Amino acid sequence: MPGGALLLAAGASSRFGSDKRTHRLSGGERLLHATTEKYIGCFEQVVVVLKQGDAELEIALATRFGERAPRVVTAAQAHLGMGHSLAAGIATVSDWVYAFIALGDMPFIEAATLAQLKRVMECAGPESIVQPSYQGDPGHPVGFGRDHFSALQSLSGDAGARSIIEDLNDLKDQMVEVPVSDEGVLRDVDQPTDLDG
Repeated sequence: MPGGALLLAAGASSRFGSDKRTHRLSGGERLLHATTEKYIGCFEQVVVVLKQGDAELEIALATRFGERAPRVVTAAQAHLGMGHSLAAGIATVSDWVYAFIALGDMPFIEAATLAQLKRVMECAGPESIVQPSYQGDPGHPVGFGRDHFSALQSLSGDAGARSIIEDLNDLKDQMVEVPVSDEGVLRDVDQPTDLDG
């Protein structure tokens, strides 16, 4: 089934104090590279959404991953909010059956978790939304069947995919919760202290 992951990495890193995407983790790997590695290892197709002016970061991805490098999409209006980045990305994957919306600042998700979510998504219908949860708390990435692509493509401002999930409160049969034992589905990096522990 043609599907994959859309990795959003066009933020400004304002709370981090520097470009967190290039920050080196304790093992020496850059944060965005570490996150991308997880998704490339699981999904046949990975698209990374960057903002204008990220040419060096795009080159770094190509250098780091070589033939496995993800496709890069530039969101011209990324500065207006995550909704614009998501819409720009989803517009380029209209041939996919599903898309997992992932965040570039979540490198701690386990590969086995992504494989589990992918298996569930591939068994679900095009109307389904697959979301992991850890100890009852909803996490990322969230998989959307293609029936939701038009809604994702219409997002703007700071409205992320969460707004679509909230709109489905009356359609719980479309939501597929996948409980996991992986705290990484909740752990993003907003500021340097988030890297502790």
